[in-house]
Amino acid sequence: RLSADKGVFDLPMIDRRLRELGVDPAWTVQGAGPDEAALRASWSDRGDVRWSGQREKADVLRLYEQHDVLVMPSRNEGLPVALLEAGAAGVVPVVSDLPSGIPDVVDPGVSGYRPDVGDVGGFEEALDCLAQIAAGLVDCVALAGDIQLRAQRHIPIAFAFNHRAAEREF
Repeated sequence: RLSADKGVFDLPMIDRRLRELGVDPAWTVQGAGPDEAALRASWSDRGDVRWSGQREKADVLRLYEQHDVLVMPSRNEGLPVALLEAGAAGVVPVVSDLPSGIPDVVDPGVSGYRPDVGDVGGFEEALDCLAQIAAGLVDCVALAGDIQLRAQRHIPIAFAFNHRAAEREF
């Protein structure tokens, strides 16, 4: 959902900071929402952002297969289904460090990265590091190794465990 509470207005700022570092990410914005027009206007300097709009679940799952990173700078979130779907597809999550569910499935440096809420610089650093790892330029200690494979293995297992545990509560 493209709304301010999802932190979508951080995306153009994160993008600009990455480009200042020489990282030129390819962005796909999935979904629709009340702030879509304002987000497009605030990102008007970037004509190559792909806006995929609202899609059927099967289409969204196929989109994950074409991407490396899920960026979710949300201000308020439970346990996002998008996080679980992306992780299952091997997409590395870079998501706001919110207390409700996200820490249960995203272990920083193991299965993704959790910058503080509203920390544009933290998102930029995590994405820059992932870009450098992908390019073979550096081995960031906090994110070293095959983080995509670890995300794909860890996130569905963590979710399944937490889901089953919740079912057994009385």
